[in-house]
Amino acid sequence: MVADREAELEAIRAQIRHKFPPDTIVDALGAGGKPADVVLGAAMLLVAEIAPALLDAIARAGGKDAPGERDKNLAFYGLHVLGGARDARAFPGLMRILHLPEERLHALLGDGLTETIKRVAIGTFDGDAQALFALMADETADEYARYEMFGVAAFLAFEGRLAVDDVVRFLVRFDDERLAPARHMAWCGWEDAIALLGLRALVPRVEAAWRDGRTPDGFSEPAYFASDLERAEQDDPERFGELHGLGYIEDIVEELSWITYPGTGGGADSAWDGGRPFVRQEPYINPLRDIGRNDPCPCGSGKKAKRCCLAS
Repeated sequence: MVADREAELEAIRAQIRHKFPPDTIVDALGAGGKPADVVLGAAMLLVAEIAPALLDAIARAGGKDAPGERDKNLAFYGLHVLGGARDARAFPGLMRILHLPEERLHALLGDGLTETIKRVAIGTFDGDAQALFALMADETADEYARYEMFGVAAFLAFEGRLAVDDVVRFLVRFDDERLAPARHMAWCGWEDAIALLGLRALVPRVEAAWRDGRTPDGFSEPAYFASDLERAEQDDPERFGELHGLGYIEDIVEELSWITYPGTGGGADSAWDGGRPFVRQEPYINPLRDIGRNDPCPCGSGKKAKRCCLAS
């Protein structure tokens, strides 16, 4: 039965390979703009063949020198393709990228830093807990990168891919050593991880952080913290995905649906879908694009954007 299924998949791959040779897929992912859905699907089916090129681009993107546009594009889409394929070879490169200075990191990942990179990290996690904790503890790293990795650690511990005791020790150390300044987003991630894992013994530490004002103004939500904690104690697995977006990339097209480019055109930057070009285009400007998921919602509700207008 397994052999039959693999034979079917190889027949599909052969058809895809004929229409979209691996080099063409790699060129499309690096061309700029958003690749056509069919190319993203082809990338997932032929991921074993294009992975070396993707991993090379990811390594260059996280290196000492800033990458060129092609490598930036290829690294961005490559991380998502390899995250969807759950290819652990991408994890070290991802960690190096997330340690980059803020300007380079945001130029590379854009809104993906808060939209999707947590699911890339979950999918590619290679078991190196210390690399994950090192990023969460790095006071020079981008605060949103650190924030997102707390959720990643909590989900991996829930799944049994990371030892809960190791996560608890790190959370205690983070508090004891004050590994982030007051009103830093990492404290929000720390608080969320404690709630998501149902660590009631650490609740007094969270309450102390509230009293000290360590959580950024407008971000400390005791009611949501209590809700996540209660759901953890009831072993409700939906708590990770509903508001926190933690889980695996299941559909690469859906995962990247937040990236939209209007219009059509052609030219030197085009790649091809059966004779129809998909092109490098100017990005659509989302009116909420500068509002982070964890920023106060601009509607004035007092809630985080992810729990208000961005949720809709």
